[in-house]
Amino acid sequence: MYTLEKEQFVTASLEKCWDFLRNPANLNLITPRDLHFVIISAVPEDMYDGLIIEYRVTIPLFGAQKWVAEIKHIRQNKSFVDEQRIGPYRFWYHYHELTATP
Repeated sequence: MYTLEKEQFVTASLEKCWDFLRNPANLNLITPRDLHFVIISAVPEDMYDGLIIEYRVTIPLFGAQKWVAEIKHIRQNKSFVDEQRIGPYRFWYHYHELTATP
């Protein structure tokens, strides 16, 4: 199984970062532009466990794809998972975690 890990450093409090991330519409702002990410389904202002989000994304070697993900395992101000339900990969489990640096 292939695993991809990335880190991003942001100079903001955990609370401010969480306020940004908990809004599913902000996924557009943190997804690389070359993926042409577009949310198709209506989304609430705050994510919740079991939220299903449908979008279209362009993936190298796969082209434009419909992607359906479920938001799960939300831990307030700490982490959440988006897991592919429909999409190009056999398995996609995307864990997001916020951590403070000393």
